[in-house]
Amino acid sequence: MENFREALRRLEKSEEFKEWQKKHRHAALAHFFTFVTGENKHSPWDIGYYHAEEDKLTVFSMKEKIEVRPSLEVFKKEGDVAAIDLEKVKLTMEDGEKKLSEYLAEEKFGGKILHGMAILQKLNGKNIWNLSSFSSTLLVFNVKVDAENGEVISKEKESFMG
Repeated sequence: MENFREALRRLEKSEEFKEWQKKHRHAALAHFFTFVTGENKHSPWDIGYYHAEEDKLTVFSMKEKIEVRPSLEVFKKEGDVAAIDLEKVKLTMEDGEKKLSEYLAEEKFGGKILHGMAILQKLNGKNIWNLSSFSSTLLVFNVKVDAENGEVISKEKESFMG
């Protein structure tokens, strides 16, 4: 699987993106997303761009043939979606996944991880890796990691059972 930077380079060279960008010159890079299976296989990256004028998000699915999804309203708190500052992103997704694995070890989790997801986004002024794993015991483990320095910002465990 290509890393997020490779996916972005491929997107920026594509005709699909160039045509879209002509109409959305002020759109900001908002996120990178991938779904992870229990076998640690990743789906192709989804790359999201936020256009504040319309308060909408357009997602490019980085499959072999790039798919442009229709722009959708953004599920967010008040305000605009912050743009990722890629110059400051030093950690890879794999670095973030190590932090999640360390958290699972701390929790002495003995169940099976079924699936997960990884998101690179900007929250509260920081570029972060937001990683979650879903377990066979109906627990969700989440770690937010500063993508610049590797500091763990938060760790959470939630149950689907309430």
